Amino acid sequence: MRRRIVAGNWKMNTTFHEAMELVEGLKSVLTEEVVGETGVII
Repeated sequence: MRRRIVAGNWKMNTTFHEAMELVEGLKSVLTEEVVGETGVII
């Protein structure tokens, strides 16, 4: 069975610290229960 992949790409016009806050927020939302076997690439 092929693995599903969800990928996102956008320009982040933020500071380093703002980008890190965004990544930490995404990590807290994208738990194993939410994504399951789907690969998430940002």
